[in-house]
Amino acid sequence: MGDREKILRGAECCKYEPSQNGCPEECPYLPEGHLTCGLDPLLDDVIALLNEQGPRVMTLNELTEIYVEFKGDACPVRLTNFDLAKIIMYAEDGICRLWTGKPNNEQREAVKWDA
Repeated sequence: MGDREKILRGAECCKYEPSQNGCPEECPYLPEGHLTCGLDPLLDDVIALLNEQGPRVMTLNELTEIYVEFKGDACPVRLTNFDLAKIIMYAEDGICRLWTGKPNNEQREAVKWDA
C-alpha cells in the first residue's frame, strides 16, 4: 500500500518534464545515487491507492471519527462522539457536510454546498 502524500509528491515531480540532470532531488521515488527514479515504483503505488478506493467494509474507527463542516464555519470539526441520526439530519438539511478526512481550505472551497 502506498503512502498518499508520498504518491502525490512523486506525481508532482513527474508532472513536469525532468531536467537534463534527471529527477528533482525532492522526488520521494528517487533512489540514492541515481539521477532518475523510473516510473514503475510510483505507478505501482498509484495502482494500489486507486484499488483501495473501491467499495470495502468500513472499520469501526471510520464510523466513530468523522469531520463535519458546518455552513458558515471556517473550520471542519473532528467528531468522535456523536449522535449519528442527528448528524444525518443536519447533513440532509444542508446545515453540514461530512468528510472522510480533514479537508484543507482548497479542498473545502472546491466542493460547493448543495443547499
